[in-house]
Amino acid sequence: TLQHGLIDSLTVYGGATLSQGYSQGKVGLAISTPVGAFALDTTHSRTQVQGQAVARGQSLGLAYNKNVPFSGTHFALGAYRFSTAGYLSLPDALNVRELGHRGGNIDHYARQKSRVDLTISQQLGKGTLSVYGSSIDYWAGQQGRQTSFTVSYGSSKKKHNWNLLAQRSRVSETHQLSERERSDEIFFGRSMHMGRLDNRLVLTLSVPLGEGVRAASAGRRGSA
Repeated sequence: TLQHGLIDSLTVYGGATLSQGYSQGKVGLAISTPVGAFALDTTHSRTQVQGQAVARGQSLGLAYNKNVPFSGTHFALGAYRFSTAGYLSLPDALNVRELGHRGGNIDHYARQKSRVDLTISQQLGKGTLSVYGSSIDYWAGQQGRQTSFTVSYGSSKKKHNWNLLAQRSRVSETHQLSERERSDEIFFGRSMHMGRLDNRLVLTLSVPLGEGVRAASAGRRGSA
């Protein structure tokens, strides 16, 4: 990855990823403004799958970041990203190539279509309160929309760290409703087709073992 500042507020960047049967190239532009920093990038991927046509695609991303001075607030829309059906990241490309090698149908592999991430963090008392949300959609109903919301608060005191996290996530149902099911929804709601829900509450503790910069630390993580 390379980046170069054209002027104080404008930076261009680019990079490439190469692997067996896979190549990816990215180019982007970042600009700093009084209302925040914006970044726009485009990525092209090419994946060779055994016994099948080459998969080619593009991904376009837009990101926004803003720090509010003296308030301790950080806002990041990081970011909205849209990908064509043929675009594959390196991990997805490795999975698709393995699927093709085994003779599977790569059209059944869930390919990401769009993604939105939103993060807001705020200094609160002696710790930091963070709120994170994401929504991921896939091509051709290969997998239901994944939506996740997370709230966490963490602090540290004398090298003792703790963080409490609450998360709720849902994978929407991909089942296509019949005319009768649509009619039932009018009267009985959509409770039968809410998809999979997952709720988590996680407490993480970390304390040092001994003194000095080389002292090890012990962590404890509990969830419910």
